[in-house]
Amino acid sequence: MSKTLGGFTLNVVAAKFTDSQIILLHGQPGTGKTTFIKLLAGVKYPDTIQGNIPCLSVSYKPQIIRPSQFHSVRALFKNLNCSLFEDPCFVSTVTEPLEILPLMDKRTTNLLDSQLQRDADIYLIDEPTASLDQVERDTASQVIKRFIQRFKRTALVIEHNHEVASYLADKVIVFEGTPSVNCVANPPIQRNEVPRYIYLINEPTASINHVQLIQHTKKAAFVIEHNLEVASYPAHSVIVFEGTPLVDCFANPHLNEP
Repeated sequence: MSKTLGGFTLNVVAAKFTDSQIILLHGQPGTGKTTFIKLLAGVKYPDTIQGNIPCLSVSYKPQIIRPSQFHSVRALFKNLNCSLFEDPCFVSTVTEPLEILPLMDKRTTNLLDSQLQRDADIYLIDEPTASLDQVERDTASQVIKRFIQRFKRTALVIEHNHEVASYLADKVIVFEGTPSVNCVANPPIQRNEVPRYIYLINEPTASINHVQLIQHTKKAAFVIEHNLEVASYPAHSVIVFEGTPLVDCFANPHLNEP
């Protein structure tokens, strides 16, 4: 299928997926990841469709959730009329880890974005951990993974946190092309098949694994690391940042490590 929005066109290559699987949408900003999610959710309609799209129930979580009605969380669950919320497995997998019970009598209009995250065949999740701190992010990513596997659902996820994305992804849809102009959503591939040319690594905790990977695959990496001992091991050259912090700074050309 394809969709044109103003001067931007997204073409989606036909593909298949299975249950118990999380598919990560990977690509630069402006390559159509959110547009693709909205097409699947029915928020937007494609201009052209080739082949048959199966009729499946879909649950869509946009980047920012704004409750449209003044419900309590308990009433919201009841209105969904889904027995899944009383399933002991669901309680142990989702309700308890996410600490939903203390929120049951709160009004949905008073909840944070991170507290507003229905049952479906396919879950379309745009940045599930964007409003969470590190502990909540770890818990949420574990809950998503366990839920999809245990209840044999499928999820398509946009996630910009590299650590969370790496943990969640079973397969990856790579978006390629010219951002905001013309892009293609390719069929899902295995996570280890995703082409990477430059790695951007912010404070790695196990740099040796990254170094071995980069050396083996003959790629390049830009690394931020505040532990001097760790930083000294992988660095082949160094970019020195100078100036007045938070005021005026510049990044020098890279130098060979002394």
